[in-house]
Amino acid sequence: MGMDGEEKTPEEQAIELYQLGEEKLEAAKHSSGSKSTYRDCAELAYYAMLYGIKAALAIDSALPETQDECFEVFSEFHVGTEAFPEEAWIRMDNLIKLRGVDLERPDFVPELRDVNTQIESAEYMLLLTNMFLNSRGVPV
Repeated sequence: MGMDGEEKTPEEQAIELYQLGEEKLEAAKHSSGSKSTYRDCAELAYYAMLYGIKAALAIDSALPETQDECFEVFSEFHVGTEAFPEEAWIRMDNLIKLRGVDLERPDFVPELRDVNTQIESAEYMLLLTNMFLNSRGVPV
């Protein structure tokens, strides 16, 4: 089922999720201009990556219900493959850890270098997802 509640094919769902990831990535890039928006930027980068992962998962199976399950299934079936090398897991894990610090400490403000790293990691994951989906015949 798609984000709008309508029944979607796996391909349609993957495209929709990928596009949401792209939207979050663009929003992250635009919100990285001032220290007061770094938290928002980091959160947007995290969700850009998450939507990219969900897009890859949507092709082959029903989507897991939680974010943790998405990461678990993705790492089990995709990370370390030709489409998603180990570097994908390293970047994903770093993004998850930084977000965890952000959630645990409400006063935490990430540094610009951390925000830029998160944006780059989300961009990397979406690029890999784009190539993966295209290789599976899903034009994004």
